[in-house]
Amino acid sequence: MLVDSSLLRLDEPPDGEARFWMLETIREYALERLAESGEADALKARHAAMFLALAEEAEPQLRGADGETWLKRLEAEHDNLRAVFEWTRETPGARGETALRLGCALWKFWHIRGHLSEGQRQLADVLTRLDTQAASQRRARALQGAGVMAYLQGGYAEARRLWEAGQAVCVALGDQRGSADA
Repeated sequence: MLVDSSLLRLDEPPDGEARFWMLETIREYALERLAESGEADALKARHAAMFLALAEEAEPQLRGADGETWLKRLEAEHDNLRAVFEWTRETPGARGETALRLGCALWKFWHIRGHLSEGQRQLADVLTRLDTQAASQRRARALQGAGVMAYLQGGYAEARRLWEAGQAVCVALGDQRGSADA
């Protein structure tokens, strides 16, 4: 009905999932109404949780038999994933764990698809918002991913610094495999 009324546009690619697109004026009106309802924060949190779950489900599949399918899916949802990062910035510190988890799940996607500058920028932002003394496997993975992004863009000294910081975290955690990866 909304498609028939030209309020939404339906794209049905032959090799993908149907996607609906909202006209910009309709989108702006809907966002205004959402803000007035007082439910915007809850909706943004649900949106973030959904796309974080997608990224974390996709991450181990990226180099598997279905890797190309997952890469296409993440590419199709790239703007939604960016929106989650933006949402995490709205309240510095409070949403750092979501940003960290998302960065850890997406760095291989950014690497494979060549979104190196974006990946480096997002990971750098996430890492600056975290407690630099906190040792966690996610922090080590984010440092490793940021190092890969820097290395592939010719930032060899920065890559080394990031990898060494990641290795120090792994050593502090007793994570021998992570230390070897770093």
